[in-house]
Amino acid sequence: MAAINQGVAPANTNVATIYTVPANRQAALVCNITALLACKVRMAVGSGASPAATDWIEYDLPLGVGGTVERTALVLKAGDKVFVRTDTANAIAARVWGVEEAAGS
Repeated sequence: MAAINQGVAPANTNVATIYTVPANRQAALVCNITALLACKVRMAVGSGASPAATDWIEYDLPLGVGGTVERTALVLKAGDKVFVRTDTANAIAARVWGVEEAAGS
């Protein structure tokens, strides 16, 4: 079992990938987004190069400065990714943490 602790602070409004589950692994995660500036945020879990319309679990959620959104109990399989996006550049800090283990454990 390995600990996961990865973050991203996007400098633009493009979709950013925080974490990808490696091959032959599975993970249980928490994802947190904190607003550094007032903005709208999105969070997605999917397996493509970018999120599909059905992958978004938070969509244009408004956050004020210091506001936070957190999703817990995210269970992902090999190849799954956690994505974030904001409508304002340099507006968020996002982090995932949890555990990763061999698939089927």
